[in-house]
Amino acid sequence: MEQSKEKESLQDYFNIVMVGDGDVGKTSILNRYCNNKFTSSKKKKTKSLDIYKKSLEYKGNEFMLKLWDTKYSESSFKPNKQIYERADCIIFVCSITDKDSFANINYWYQILSDNIDLSNKQMMILANKADLEDDRVVGNDEIRQKSEELDIPFYEVSSLNNTGLDEAFNALISTVVT
Repeated sequence: MEQSKEKESLQDYFNIVMVGDGDVGKTSILNRYCNNKFTSSKKKKTKSLDIYKKSLEYKGNEFMLKLWDTKYSESSFKPNKQIYERADCIIFVCSITDKDSFANINYWYQILSDNIDLSNKQMMILANKADLEDDRVVGNDEIRQKSEELDIPFYEVSSLNNTGLDEAFNALISTVVT
């Protein structure tokens, strides 16, 4: 009986969509965050859409997260448009080791803002691969500037060593809940 009460205590269901270039680690971030496992993006490519789920306790309440890992391209936007429209949160992912993936945040943001209303979406930038500091080509100040320009918070994270993920997702949920 106790287990059924626990399941009934889930108060909300949040849809979170990951957007960004290929090979920035979207799948690795979700696999680490949801399953506490690291998988190199080279091992598993997202076909078009993968869904991860995770329950999260925040301030004494339990929430269910549904995390959408998209392989985004302009040709896949229309079939996936409803996913983006229904999303509560959108996370733009780049790699600190890939200047183009960072520059393309503007591209992803523009494509979405041209096609859906972003005013009611919580958004965040995750700068992944923080464990590869020696290979860094995108500075923290650049990411901070982009964050301020788009008025979106950012976090540097590493799916390899699980740095910053809990902090980033908890911060995102706190903005949705309050």
